[in-house]
Amino acid sequence: MGLCYTSGTTGNPKGVMYTHRSNYLHTFAAAMTDTFGLSRSDTIMAVVPMFHANAWGLPYLASMLGAKQVFAGPTMDGPSVCRLLADEKVTFTGGVPTIWLGVMAELQANPGRYDLSSLRKMVCGGSALFWALIDWFETNVGLEFI
Repeated sequence: MGLCYTSGTTGNPKGVMYTHRSNYLHTFAAAMTDTFGLSRSDTIMAVVPMFHANAWGLPYLASMLGAKQVFAGPTMDGPSVCRLLADEKVTFTGGVPTIWLGVMAELQANPGRYDLSSLRKMVCGGSALFWALIDWFETNVGLEFI
């Protein structure tokens, strides 16, 4: 078992107990073809801290599939995330709306600077998402927003 703490995105910070079984089942569910459609040929980047809901299980999923993993580290501003997405040719990423707003702002301020053609899917959670954000990424980056 592990005890992780939320950052309080949707309320007060709190401890959440995870069991090995819950992580195992979550990973298998995420690895199913109909869930995200990921494979070992993907490059997965979790822009979610490991202490926050176990980074949504993305590191476990990438390990199970044998996919390349990219970690954002302590700097999750728009330019840093855009550089990693482009340099590492990320195909699937996950983060909260605040992160994607920063990425969108960086891409709008620097059109053509980052090659995100490898990016196919992006998952977002943690707080309410704006339809304008989804539409912008799907239209301008050409990816599927999950």
